[in-house]
Amino acid sequence: MVTADIIEALKRDKIDAALVASGTCGEGILERDLFSDHFYAYVSPSNPLYERSNIRIEDIDLKDLILLSRGNCMRDQIIELCQARRNMPSHYYFESGSLDTLMRIVNCTSCMTIIPEMALEYIPADRKSQVKTLAKGATSRRIAIAVRRTFVKTSIINALEKTILEKVGNLQKFMH
Repeated sequence: MVTADIIEALKRDKIDAALVASGTCGEGILERDLFSDHFYAYVSPSNPLYERSNIRIEDIDLKDLILLSRGNCMRDQIIELCQARRNMPSHYYFESGSLDTLMRIVNCTSCMTIIPEMALEYIPADRKSQVKTLAKGATSRRIAIAVRRTFVKTSIINALEKTILEKVGNLQKFMH
């Protein structure tokens, strides 16, 4: 779901909780920060940046960058990270609502995308070499659990939070 749909579903009690980028929900939604989620470049082997192990944001050619669809908060975070204009160059434009689809497109083209650390464990071993560290800077986001401010199932949210943090802790130990 895109962020606006998540917020609407929370407000209408269609979902009890959601994982969101911290600071995206606004009025009426309570966000509890959980962890930091680092960004990585996922680069086609035919892209000039593929040979690098660490990529500087300024070296990313925006014509080669494919993004999540409008309405997805990660898209906006990536555009801000790249200090790009809100619209991608008009001569080249592609986006998708799925990280998996973006990575498949990268595999078949000379493009690249930016992925969150949460996605790393799902990348097949034979594609791990396409994951590149982003150089220092604003290369992460905070992830929060979001609920309506009037939500009363606190014990359920606490159990969900504990499970997520355990899983993230195990992933971060694995990655580092």
